[in-house]
Amino acid sequence: MDEYISKSQDGILLRVILHPRASKTAIVGIYRDMLKVQVTAPPVDDSANEMLIELLSDVIKVPRSSIKIAIGKTSRQKILKINSNNLEQIKMRIEEIILSNNKKKKEDDDNIGQI
Repeated sequence: MDEYISKSQDGILLRVILHPRASKTAIVGIYRDMLKVQVTAPPVDDSANEMLIELLSDVIKVPRSSIKIAIGKTSRQKILKINSNNLEQIKMRIEEIILSNNKKKKEDDDNIGQI
């Protein structure tokens, strides 16, 4: 599950596929070796990119200024550069969120038929 994140000479590269105009802002999981993220913002005036950076900043606990879109500013598929050397810590935080979201989804699915 770690093809979406790698170490570069001067930081960490994160491969992301962004889904703007979603019903909620969340890290969804891994899709085609990319981190799938959905945001409620539309892809207009850089608002979806800003929301993506804000979400990742909160999740991985780095300043927003440490995250830049290196490739794909106007594309759904992006490569983000994070100015940090803590690859394992960042990867662990992302994967904790994915596992937590999957657990909540499973609980919601299990409760659908129970009234």
